[in-house]
Amino acid sequence: NIYSHLDSAVHAVDVYTVLGEHAGEDIYLRTDHHWSPLGAYYAARKFAEVAEVPFHNLDEPGYYQPDTVRRFVGSMYGYSKDISVKNAPEDFIYYTPNNVEYSTTYINFTINDKYQVTGESHSYKGVYFFKYKDGNGAAYSTFMGGDTKLTTVKTSTQNGRRVLIIKDSFGNALPGYLFYSFEEVHVVDFRYFTKNMREYVEQNGITDILYALNGTYFFKDECIIVLAVNLNCHLNNAFSDSL
Repeated sequence: NIYSHLDSAVHAVDVYTVLGEHAGEDIYLRTDHHWSPLGAYYAARKFAEVAEVPFHNLDEPGYYQPDTVRRFVGSMYGYSKDISVKNAPEDFIYYTPNNVEYSTTYINFTINDKYQVTGESHSYKGVYFFKYKDGNGAAYSTFMGGDTKLTTVKTSTQNGRRVLIIKDSFGNALPGYLFYSFEEVHVVDFRYFTKNMREYVEQNGITDILYALNGTYFFKDECIIVLAVNLNCHLNNAFSDSL
């Protein structure tokens, strides 16, 4: 039981139970290996509850604008080459916050064919939500345009809270729901982040850290090692034993 080994300063966010309560809804994409933006919404809402920050629900008038990429066929066709997947497209429905001001800054990472970081760009302003045409199989990259970048979102929310989301691709769909919850939302993919994580937290005044990783990958040894190196710390023995 991992929860029993957590430090008192670490708060568990039980997304498993929350998703189970909505198992009859489209919380996972049918043609892609990711959860859907709706599934990520339920996870974000639970995190906001645990973090005790403001949050607005999708059914509250005026706070979100739904948008749809039709005829979406995601990664499962590429993995399986099963024509029945290609012939059964779905709607990719996502939600943009429209009652909060926000600006997004990126630093892009250059990676080689071994997915190693070989360089980074200067910071630049960009959109958070990328637009994809109907039928585009890359629609999950609506959020930030992908993984290989450092993202900083500054919002008009004023509560002194700044969250750092350490994630893999599953975490991409979460941040947009938290623009009402935090003054700043920082997003890093641990697979490509080569800076010292502790220094980054201190330099940016981070008050909250959210780990948003899919369970299958998180419990691999290489994932734990990369996280430990990025945090510039040693694994806690109790945590190692729980795996």
